[in-house]
Amino acid sequence: MSLSKTLVEYISACFTGLWVISHEQEDALREIAGMCRDQRWKMATWDIERGLQVPGSDQPVDSGGSDPLAAIRSINALASADSSALLVMSNFHRFMNSAEVVQALAHQINLGKQNRTFLVVLSPVVEIPTELEKLFVVVETAQAGGRRLHGGRDPKLLPPGGLAGCLFGRGGPERCAGCPDCAGGCREASNLGHRPVPGCRSGRSLQP
Repeated sequence: MSLSKTLVEYISACFTGLWVISHEQEDALREIAGMCRDQRWKMATWDIERGLQVPGSDQPVDSGGSDPLAAIRSINALASADSSALLVMSNFHRFMNSAEVVQALAHQINLGKQNRTFLVVLSPVVEIPTELEKLFVVVETAQAGGRRLHGGRDPKLLPPGGLAGCLFGRGGPERCAGCPDCAGGCREASNLGHRPVPGCRSGRSLQP
């Protein structure tokens, strides 16, 4: 499954925090931009050098220049009742040591469920603070070597094309890998010990 199709699936299910692992970010940006055109979604991009950019839009946005906090908040200016809006932030893992940035991300990801705004981090690594672990879904591009989603502290691999079997119990596209009884896997990525996972046909508890 391509990056764009994977993102469409998550965005349609309203996962408003998306962490895309990519070592070829320009390629990923082009694919995401094409996806937004096809879906008629709005898109803005931000990085520390170029600041906020809104391709093909004459709508004024308070960019805040190179301020990452202003960039996070700026996505709300693109929100509309009839469309989704994405803010794609390149190499944003560099700002994850800031308490202010972590808090702003948490607020915006939760607000995004109401106004359909989505924060997409493009990064070659996964460096998600504990406070945000349950708010981000991590997806690897094909160039990065497979697809992975991160529902907690222990990411599980998602084979290309996904699995028709068990879910983590929250619904949507969040599938796991490794369970022999459902050809998919039923380990909740929480590092909280043995816990039953709804949706597994085996009905067993598996250790993360």
